[in-house]
Amino acid sequence: MKSIYQKVIYIVFLITLGANASYAKTVTKRKKVESTDSKSNPKPKENTKESAKDPDFEKTHKKKKNIPNDTSTQEDELKSRAPEHTPSDKKFGVGINLGSNAVYGNSATFEYSPFENLEIQTGLGYNTTGFKVGLGSGFVLPISSFGLTSGFSIVHSNGTKDKVTLPAKFIPEGSSTEENVNVSKEFTLTPANYLSFYLGGFFDFIPSIRINGKVNYNKVISGNDVVFDGQAQYDKPIDATNETEVEADFDPKATKKLDINGLGFSVGIHFRF
Repeated sequence: MKSIYQKVIYIVFLITLGANASYAKTVTKRKKVESTDSKSNPKPKENTKESAKDPDFEKTHKKKKNIPNDTSTQEDELKSRAPEHTPSDKKFGVGINLGSNAVYGNSATFEYSPFENLEIQTGLGYNTTGFKVGLGSGFVLPISSFGLTSGFSIVHSNGTKDKVTLPAKFIPEGSSTEENVNVSKEFTLTPANYLSFYLGGFFDFIPSIRINGKVNYNKVISGNDVVFDGQAQYDKPIDATNETEVEADFDPKATKKLDINGLGFSVGIHFRF
C-alpha cells in the first residue's frame, strides 16, 4: 500500500513540476515579444529644447493628448451657454399705449435711449379731450429683464367739442304737476398745455419686445377752459315762462366730464430696435 501511495505522490510531483516549467517558458516568451515591440516602435520623447524655447509648447502638447489646460475654462464655457436675463440694449423703440387720461392719451410713442439710464420720448395720441402731442424724458432703472422708469412730459392738447345733458323738472302751462325733461348744452374745451409726471415698470419679453405700464398725474398749466355754445335744448317742448333753472349746473358738469387734471394710467407694447 505504501508503495502505491509513494508512486501516486511521485506522479503528482512530476505533473506539478512540468506545469511550472511550462508556465515559466510562456512568461519568458511574452517578455521577449514585448521587448521586441518596444524596440521596433519606440515612444516619442518630448523635445525639452522646444518646450524651453516655445512657451505655448505645453499647451499644444496637452491639447494633442486631450488634457484640459484648466478646469475653470470649462466652467466659463458652461456659464456662457446659460441664458442671461438682461435688459434690452436696444436704443430705439416704437410703442402703442392704451389707457385712461394717460400721458399722451391713447397714443403711439417713439423712444430713444442715448444711455442705459436715460430715455427721451415723443408721443402722438387722442382721447376725449382732443388730439395730443408731447415730448418727455425719463430715468430708467434696469433690473435683469425688467425694470422701473419715472419721468415727466410736456403735452399740448388741441381741445374738443362736446355736449352735457342734465335732468330737470318743469310745470307745463295749465298743469299743477311736474314733468321730467332733459336739458342739453353744447360746449367747447379750449386747447391746453399740461405737465404729466409718471412712474411705471417694464418687462422685456424678448430683447425686441417690451411690455410696460405707467401711472401718471396731469397738471394743467394753461387752457382747458369750458366755453358754452348757444342756448340750452330740451327734449320736450316747454313754454319759455316755465324754463328750468339748470344753468348753474352746466359748468361744473362739463368741467368734470373733460378735465385733464388728475390721475391716469396706461399699458403698452413697445418694439425695440
